[in-house]
Amino acid sequence: MSVQDTSLNKIGIQGVFTESDGIESLDGEFYLSADDVSVKDWVSKFVDPNITLAKASIGGEVWLTVEKGQPNSVLVSLKDSALAWFPAKPVLQASSSNTQSLKIEQGVIKLAHSAQSGWQLATEDIVIKTGQRLWPSPSLRAELNQQGWKLNLSQVDLSLLLPLRELVTLPEGVDGAIRSLNPVGLAHDIRVAKPVNGEVAYSLALENVGFQHWSYLPEVHKLQVKALGVGASGKAVLSMTDDSLPYGEFFQAPLPIKQGDVTAYWVVDEDGFVIWSDKVAVSSPDLDVVGEFRLDWPFDGKNNGWLSFYAEANATRRVKPGATCRHWRWVKS
Repeated sequence: MSVQDTSLNKIGIQGVFTESDGIESLDGEFYLSADDVSVKDWVSKFVDPNITLAKASIGGEVWLTVEKGQPNSVLVSLKDSALAWFPAKPVLQASSSNTQSLKIEQGVIKLAHSAQSGWQLATEDIVIKTGQRLWPSPSLRAELNQQGWKLNLSQVDLSLLLPLRELVTLPEGVDGAIRSLNPVGLAHDIRVAKPVNGEVAYSLALENVGFQHWSYLPEVHKLQVKALGVGASGKAVLSMTDDSLPYGEFFQAPLPIKQGDVTAYWVVDEDGFVIWSDKVAVSSPDLDVVGEFRLDWPFDGKNNGWLSFYAEANATRRVKPGATCRHWRWVKS
């Protein structure tokens, strides 16, 4: 079936069902197939108004089972579904070079419902690309019932998520920090849950995290993180082995790290964020340092962040008489 002048380009529907006394007595199975169905008008309601959607389309097949007028199970086989966008600007200035895209080439989504456990969702064989870059085999599990909802995502590459931030409206300070840091790394075992009357809780692990030097943060290449939180506050345990941290002009030389361990906490509100730690332990070829820090960062864009720290350092490299001490290189410029 095709409908002229609509977004339904090719759609087919088949059904085998019985009904004896209205919709509540409906039992049966339905099959739907669709190719290149545009959902741009609907998706545009949920994206940043500063973004222009070039395309939002879905395609695939759906098998639906209905019992007593209610969906009981759904099997969705996606193919050639895509989202493409670019910053809103005059047409003459638009360019394909700044168009971002997300494409689902194939994938299976299974939905099942029961009176005891509510809705359960699982995905299989998902193939997703950001631009031309392939996602690392994502797998999603989710549950929705009267107590709330929860989901578990197996893994995702941070660098492949970065273009997606353009689709949502972020505080200026947050978006600016993400652009400056340009983080990379692999997130896995991502868990998010929300009770009906509670705040969102989350946890995840990050491997081989790297980011650029920004403000009081050094450039990092080999960071491992385990994080968890509830609402706007959280905790992270960070560790690092054998890395070198360029610090821009803050220090006169990169910091060589043999081992670093930090337990950090954060709180975010409408005014800004605060990150602090009461446990910082860093070992380098020249120094062993233990200490604490606190970073306050406002979102107003008018005031710079404020970093305060306390540290005790122990020089581990002995300086021979007449030799030049290297420790001065890590005194602030």
